[in-house]
Amino acid sequence: MTKTVLLNAKLIKPDSKPPETCNLLLANGKLIGMGYIPDEAEDSVHQIDLQGCWIVPNIIDSFVQGCEPGFENRDNLDSVSTAAASAGITGLISSPETYPVCDTPEMIQFILNRATSATLPVYPLGGVTKQLQGSELAEMGLMKKAGAVGFTDGAAIISPSMMQNALAYSAMFGTPILSRPHSHNPEDGVMNDGYQSTILGLKGVSSVIEETLVARDIQLAEKTGGKLHIFPITTRGSVKLIRDAKQRGIQVTCGTAPHYLYLTDQDLEGYDTAKKANPPFRTSDDQAALIDGIKDGTIDILASDHQPHTIDDKRTDFTSAAFGISGVDLFLPLILNNLYHQHKIDPSLIFKLISTNPARLFSLSLPKLLLGSAPNFTIIDPAQDYTVTQDSLLSKGKNTPFIGQTLKGGAKITVVNGKFVSNVLPFA
Repeated sequence: MTKTVLLNAKLIKPDSKPPETCNLLLANGKLIGMGYIPDEAEDSVHQIDLQGCWIVPNIIDSFVQGCEPGFENRDNLDSVSTAAASAGITGLISSPETYPVCDTPEMIQFILNRATSATLPVYPLGGVTKQLQGSELAEMGLMKKAGAVGFTDGAAIISPSMMQNALAYSAMFGTPILSRPHSHNPEDGVMNDGYQSTILGLKGVSSVIEETLVARDIQLAEKTGGKLHIFPITTRGSVKLIRDAKQRGIQVTCGTAPHYLYLTDQDLEGYDTAKKANPPFRTSDDQAALIDGIKDGTIDILASDHQPHTIDDKRTDFTSAAFGISGVDLFLPLILNNLYHQHKIDPSLIFKLISTNPARLFSLSLPKLLLGSAPNFTIIDPAQDYTVTQDSLLSKGKNTPFIGQTLKGGAKITVVNGKFVSNVLPFA
């Protein structure tokens, strides 16, 4: 029996306790020992010294566009899950923005069946409304039974009564409604509204639009008792609204994406369509508020908001180009480089955002390492330099503004269901 022992890595705990050295022994897809140090004479044991590395159980990217079915030219469940595994992710929450739309129990089952051949577990979101059109509620109860872990239309639900009904159902099901406080219509604007949009001659989207939707949905969650998750938030006002709502005991969580921690509207001077995101990049003041929201626990989750596009989708003028950034490949390097190395945030808090908190929100198994289990975990080297190139991105989506940059920190080994699915080891 071939055994692998991972030595001297530090187990990151979500309770802010200091990390402890944790040796792991794996064999035949099972965790059969913790704290085990093998006998030097035992030739069948492969030993890997991971001094300076971290062990993090069950990292979840809680919003990705898997693009399948219907948009396989942009990405598919095989390519996105392979990219995610390489990035250190062990589970994906997939958007219902497919063709056909994922708004029925049959489509939920299709995604789950299709994902059985993917590298990682994929947990589908269902549409809140039929065809994601905002006019008629979809069969949320049946989709939940089929395996949906939450519901979203992928953009703002304009009708307050429709959103209220959705949240009322979520209170019955205990399943979150993901509110995305923006639209997909370029006529509503293509960048943050302000001085910079005026200088560049581009139509701006006011931060007030996001904040109005956030405030409305918080009120509806308070009225219905529904389970509301708002993602992604990008403005100082949104952070304040959610912070205040939490202090009042309203059941609301929120998240943002790593790229909003890097870029602002000042970075659009070159009209680089790779920087066209939805919601748009805001100001440095908004960015500072996001960091503060992470530090004080207002922001619960980070997700890549992976939106892959073809070259032709982006190789046009800024107004005509597609919204969105391909984010799954760079998920951990962006987070570690910014939060750990630049802002000195404790690793236990960082990994709450991408491990414990997503598991709780979507009612998945909490991240643990249990003897006898087929574990999910990632070995991370926080000191590893990662230079972003087109070839280094395994997703079909190459539409990222970070090409050519060097980021510090990333995954070394990814283990899913006890199997090495991405690693630097020659034997595994």
